[in-house]
Amino acid sequence: MDEDYQYQQQQQYPHRHNQEQHYYSPPTEETIDQFDENGQKVGTTTSYTTSSYHYSSSTYERKSEDDNDAPHPQDTDSDFFLHVNPKLQNKPPPSYDLSNCQGRKRALLIGINYFGSPNQLNGCINDVHNIKGFLLQRFGFKEEDMVILTDDQEEARFRPTKANIYSAMKWLVHDAQADDSFFFHYSGHGGSLDDVSGDEDDGNDETIYPVDFEDYEGDSGQILDDELHDHLVKPLPKGCRLTAIFDSCHSGTVLDLPYVYSTKGTIKQQNLFKDAGMGLLSAGLAYASGDRDGALSSILSLGKQLYESRNTEEENREKNSSVADVVMFSGCKDDQTSADAQEAGKSTGAMSYAFITTLRQNPNQSYQELLNNVRDILRDKYAQRPQFSCSHPLDVICGYVIQPTPSKTTTTLDGPSPAPTAPPSPRHHLAKRELQQTLSLYQDCRLPSATLADRDDYSQGFTGIVLMIIGLYLAVFGYRFFRPTMGIVGFVLFASMTWIGLTNNEPAFGYPHTEIVYICVSIGLGLVGAAIFMFVFSLALYLVGATAGIFLAVFILSWKESLVIQVEVARICFIVGLGVVLAFAVYLLECYIIIFSTSFLGVYLFFMGLDFFAHTGFVNAWRLIFDGNPNHYNAYIIGIPTYVMMAFVIALFLASMGWQYYWNVMKLKRRFGVHVVEAKE
Repeated sequence: MDEDYQYQQQQQYPHRHNQEQHYYSPPTEETIDQFDENGQKVGTTTSYTTSSYHYSSSTYERKSEDDNDAPHPQDTDSDFFLHVNPKLQNKPPPSYDLSNCQGRKRALLIGINYFGSPNQLNGCINDVHNIKGFLLQRFGFKEEDMVILTDDQEEARFRPTKANIYSAMKWLVHDAQADDSFFFHYSGHGGSLDDVSGDEDDGNDETIYPVDFEDYEGDSGQILDDELHDHLVKPLPKGCRLTAIFDSCHSGTVLDLPYVYSTKGTIKQQNLFKDAGMGLLSAGLAYASGDRDGALSSILSLGKQLYESRNTEEENREKNSSVADVVMFSGCKDDQTSADAQEAGKSTGAMSYAFITTLRQNPNQSYQELLNNVRDILRDKYAQRPQFSCSHPLDVICGYVIQPTPSKTTTTLDGPSPAPTAPPSPRHHLAKRELQQTLSLYQDCRLPSATLADRDDYSQGFTGIVLMIIGLYLAVFGYRFFRPTMGIVGFVLFASMTWIGLTNNEPAFGYPHTEIVYICVSIGLGLVGAAIFMFVFSLALYLVGATAGIFLAVFILSWKESLVIQVEVARICFIVGLGVVLAFAVYLLECYIIIFSTSFLGVYLFFMGLDFFAHTGFVNAWRLIFDGNPNHYNAYIIGIPTYVMMAFVIALFLASMGWQYYWNVMKLKRRFGVHVVEAKE
């Protein structure tokens, strides 16, 4: 069986196995002596032994139904790990069982400082000792059930080489059974390589670096996320718990778990707006440079990317889902680095320090609270954003799931415990509306949209005033004055796109994370766009129609709380498509489409600005559609005030369009268009 396994691994990763690898032979049991630090024999224990390596593990005798002995003692009543009904997902994952964690406990802790290397770290071995003490004190693990691999140990079998890590991972999951509880911690260097198997959304495989990675040819000394998943996740049966902590760079999805959660308790999806924006920008630049074939190629490539990204995400979720109960906290996103820090005068990994600190302060936390609190500790000092992922859907929002019986229990690292009598921190009460059918929510979970919009009174008020002034101008005078209208539309388009870019991509480390920064940067680039549109009017005129088409698409989509088009790819196609249609319509019906565009843009922008003061939720449709940042939560809840705003948009749009047509075309005989301007000049 093990020879077949090794052969499969070599076939799957041929470039990773060009040197001799040490895998387990079928494990056999032997009794070995144990000695204390002074060399005195203190007893014997049973060990699994391979041809080259062996690790001590006390055996745990599973109790039969007739056995009256108590189960393995538990040391915590934390609601640390909470789960949700899999029916919440569009496509249910493989059937899984939650572990009650009353079986065997094992831990594999790896810390690598890379002594003598130009990239030496200082805190990784300290991380291992800190995690070890934490597991012993708080979660009922025993020292004889742990394997420690650090590069300060003299004994070869306990050094974190690639072969030893493989062997230790196999020891960790060997003979895993339901209700076992395993813990894996890695602190060291992490990296990323080009994905050769096509199973990564971002095109990169995440990796970890054994201490001897330089002894291998090329990149083959690194351990890929695919291999970590194969060794740590796939062998686990139903009902077996694995908790993994990775304190390393580029570790966001290093275990390839299919469900990654945001701080708002929602499953992260690929940010298709970001991809679409980059693709359209590339197409626009190609067209502006005269490369029409390149522009067409960019658009076709974008469509293929959007289609394949959806398929890849669904395929990976199905492929990497597990019947086991696996959760992982990682130190940063896939495109970030994790800090080697100094805390309390000692070197440590920032993630490991924050993880232990927040659980010591409050052991009774949900997943969401733990993720948020870890991030809060790191926020002021470090750019990294810890991530949370799992092998199946979880309830990370409200703390417990609906149970068929009145007694509610939660599953912790060490077993079930009573449900908490008090709700979690109020800042984590928000939930998406579709969860309300399945979860037991606390009262007032459905907050009015105004609560979500009031983040900064000054910045919101300033934005509202600017939008109302721009809207009034376009609705009343948009057709009358050519260059000012071009400039204002350029300002709106560039400022909007800048806001979307800033919102969907967190600023670089050092930027203050406040809305006033977003507003100032958006205004600055908006002014650049205004200057371009005022003087390059031959192209900008068509973008007036395109901009109006984008805003019209948003208005149409916003007539349902879940949006008229719920499939994200289809929604993007609708928004871009309507913009292209109106841009082309400008070419055919210049003055009439300009009247239509300036009237609708003006009225829509006016009511967007008004909603920053009225707080009806009208503006939240824009947030919901264009804010794809998984760390943000935007609720769009339609009430009577929202419908009133939308009705006024339609009424005043018709009035504005009638006024501008009557006064400018019929009375003043004013023509507005690129052909007219060129004729005059």
